[in-house]
Amino acid sequence: MLDERPAHCTLNCNRCAKPCPTDAIHTLTPLEVMSLGLGQKAEVDQARCRAWARGHECMKCQRVCPIAGALTGVERPENLPSRNGQRVQVPVVNKDLCIGCNQCATVCVMTPAAIGSPLPPHSDAAPSRPGMPNMPGGY
Repeated sequence: MLDERPAHCTLNCNRCAKPCPTDAIHTLTPLEVMSLGLGQKAEVDQARCRAWARGHECMKCQRVCPIAGALTGVERPENLPSRNGQRVQVPVVNKDLCIGCNQCATVCVMTPAAIGSPLPPHSDAAPSRPGMPNMPGGY
């Protein structure tokens, strides 16, 4: 099975710079990485996120985020139906701190991921289920 999710970029890795024979890709310091951003800022698809849409406790994305405060959990709004009346945390991206490393997308249980940078396109043609790829025409 092919996993179409983009790989994440790890701080202090610099694997892309090491094999470059012309030094066109130079080794970035952690400060440079954070100041430039590694990519587009992450977004959350609230309609597909398990915590936002279904009230399921998850927050795997927050646990892998390498930048403190870039991905926080807030209490799910009361106007959304909750599972068994329990209050759950939902992910919220702080665009000022997010560096676009995409580690959040690599742990998201939804396929395509309900969080990431850039957010994967979503088609209503085939429903997403955790651990199941979106296949043309269903499963």
